[in-house]
Amino acid sequence: MEPSTPWEEQKKQIEQLLQRKLKRLSKAKEQWKQELLRNVKWEETLHVAELLKANYGAFSSEKEEMEVWDWKTDALRCLIRSKTSSWKECMEEHFKKARKQRASLLPIQKHLQRLQDVEQTLLKQLESVVEIASLEELIPLLPLLETNFSSPSRENKPEKKDWWTFWTKKGEAIWVGRNAMGNEKLTFTHAHGKDIWLHIVGESGSHVVLRPLS
Repeated sequence: MEPSTPWEEQKKQIEQLLQRKLKRLSKAKEQWKQELLRNVKWEETLHVAELLKANYGAFSSEKEEMEVWDWKTDALRCLIRSKTSSWKECMEEHFKKARKQRASLLPIQKHLQRLQDVEQTLLKQLESVVEIASLEELIPLLPLLETNFSSPSRENKPEKKDWWTFWTKKGEAIWVGRNAMGNEKLTFTHAHGKDIWLHIVGESGSHVVLRPLS
């Protein structure tokens, strides 16, 4: 079996990057779906609040459980309050929760749709990467790898304005500092030990860092 070329290794890295993004996206979608399922029950929450309101005068402050007649099911139903809340507070909490649940439905549905759209975009990207057979086809997607070069910590994440990014025909990344702050971050935070550092002799100007493929 022939060893992988540098661009094939980069292609593999992009595939893995997209797969990780899809995995995180799938997890986020599942969490929001569960949130939607909880909030779609707002009518039941409102019904409990109305039962509490209709029977409020019959509740005993000494009891944490009370049986009431449920006109929806035409049967007795046991209502429970927490030890730290009064029946009045329990009723108010249910009315408030029902309003919040109902109000959240449309935003959650819109967010799920956005996640679905992003997922479709990533899937199409992954399909196109899998079919790539040359460095020329891969070059437009190489900027995706730039996110892997920076530190994962938020405080060390560089601003986009700190430097320009270019790519050689071989797929090597070249970073050029935009200003003094960008030069400092590029040289002392972003660059690695095997990177090639360039600067004009005896003059002020941009720091340039070349990241070799191997």
